[in-house]
Amino acid sequence: MMTLKRKTVNTIIVLAGLSGLLLPQWAQAADAAGAAQAETTSAAGAAPEEPALTTGEVRPDEGAAQSEAGEAQSGEDAAEVEQILENMTLGQKIRQMFVITPEALTGVGQVVQAGDTTYTALEEDPVGGLIYMEPNIQSVTQVQTMLSTVQDYSREITGLPLFLCVDEEGGTVRSIWDDSGLEIPEIPDMLTVGQTGDLSYAEETGTRIGTYLKALGFNVDFAPDADVVADPYSSAIGTRSFGPDPIQTADMVAAVTEGIRSQGVCTALKHFPGHGAVSGDSHEGIVSSDKTLDQLRQEDLIPFGSGIGAGSEFVMAGHISYPNITGSDVPASLSKTFLTDILREEMGFRGLVITDALDMGAVVNTYSSADAAVMAVSAGADLLLMPADFRSAVDGVEGAVLDGRISEERIDQSVRRIISLKLRLEEQAAEDPVAASPVTEDPGTSQNFEEPVDESPTAAGQPTGPVDGSQIIEDPGSD
Repeated sequence: MMTLKRKTVNTIIVLAGLSGLLLPQWAQAADAAGAAQAETTSAAGAAPEEPALTTGEVRPDEGAAQSEAGEAQSGEDAAEVEQILENMTLGQKIRQMFVITPEALTGVGQVVQAGDTTYTALEEDPVGGLIYMEPNIQSVTQVQTMLSTVQDYSREITGLPLFLCVDEEGGTVRSIWDDSGLEIPEIPDMLTVGQTGDLSYAEETGTRIGTYLKALGFNVDFAPDADVVADPYSSAIGTRSFGPDPIQTADMVAAVTEGIRSQGVCTALKHFPGHGAVSGDSHEGIVSSDKTLDQLRQEDLIPFGSGIGAGSEFVMAGHISYPNITGSDVPASLSKTFLTDILREEMGFRGLVITDALDMGAVVNTYSSADAAVMAVSAGADLLLMPADFRSAVDGVEGAVLDGRISEERIDQSVRRIISLKLRLEEQAAEDPVAASPVTEDPGTSQNFEEPVDESPTAAGQPTGPVDGSQIIEDPGSD
C-alpha cells in the first residue's frame, strides 16, 4: 500500500464521519500510523502535527485559497468587495456569473484577436470569464496579445479582470498543441501519471502545465480530473482519470492541483460528485448512476476533498444524475442537494462552484437555457459555463430575480466570491508579473492578422462557421 499523505487520511476521516460509517481498516491503520508518527515527532522535540479535521472542515494551511476565493477575510478586503458589489447593477452582477466562449460573446465565427468588437461586446455583456478552445490558439504572440488585450478591456470596463479559462488536463484533453506552432512540453494522460505512483512527478506535471498557461496569459485551468474510474477503458472519462483507487487518485489530484496553483493558475476539480463509474457520456444525453450517498462518500468524494484541501479555487459540477440520492433525474450540476447540502455544507467548500458546459446533451435535451441557468443558480452554482443560448440564460436568471424565484442576495453571495477571487488574482499578478515566456513558437507558423475580415454577428447572436469555409478573425480594431 502506498504511503498516504496525512491530509488525504484526514479527508477520508471526514467523509466517513459524514456517512456515519466506520473507517475502512486501511484508513484506520493509516490514521493510527499518522498519529504514531506525530507522537514520535513530538517526543523528539518538534512541533506536533495538528489534530485531525472535524466534519466538513478544510485545514487553513492546506486550503488557504478556500477563504481567499470564497470570502474576503479582512475588514478592508470585505469593504472593497462590498463597494464594488454596490456599484453594480443587477444585470452586471448576473453577467459576472457566466463563463462563455469569445464567439458567444462577440458573434464572430472564430476569434483569434481582441479588438473593437470584443470591447463593445464586453460593454454590453460584462461576463465573468471566457473559455478558449483549440481554434482560438494559433501562436505564442497571438495568444498573449489576445488575452492581455481582452484582460485590459475588462479592467477598463468593470474594474475587474476576467477569468481566462482553458481545458488543459494533459493527454488528449488539451487546447494547446505543438501543431499549433507552440513548443509545449509533452504531458501524458493522467492515468499514466497515476500508474507511476509518484507524487513528486504528479506535482511536477501540474507545475509544467501551470508554467506554460501562465506564460500565455491564462489564469484558470479546468483541471485536474478528480473522477475515480471503475474501468479506465470503458468509462467515458477513461484515461483522463488517475485510476480506480480513490486514495491514490486523491493524492494525485492534490499533487497536480498544488503544481498548477504554484504557478498562479487556478484549478477546477471535476466532475463533481464523480463521473468515473458511469459509461455514458453527458455530452450526448442524461447519464445516471445508482450509487448511494454513502458509496460516494467512501469513494468518489475523496479526491474532491483532497483537491479542496490542496486549495483548488473551483469545483466543476458534472451533469450526472443520482436518483438514489436526489429521488430524480436532475443532474448534480442543477441539484441543491449536491451543490449546497453536500459540497458547501458537508464538505465545507468555500470557493467557486462552476457548472460543466450547459450546452451538453444531458442539459439541452431536457431543459431550456433559461431554465437550466435558473436551476443552477438556485442549486448553488456561482458560475455558469457555456449555456447553449447565453442571452436567454441571462434573461432567465434576471427574470427569476425580478419575480422572486431567486433572491438578489443569492446573486450577491456568488458575486462576492467572484469579486474576492478576482481581487486576489490582481494582487497576485501585481506581485508576480509574467516573466519572459518559456513558451516558444516556430517562426514559420506565425500568421498575418492584418487582412480584411468579416466580423458581423449572426442574426441569432450565436457564432456560426463562415459560409465559404475561410477563417473569420476578429479585427484588431484601433489598437
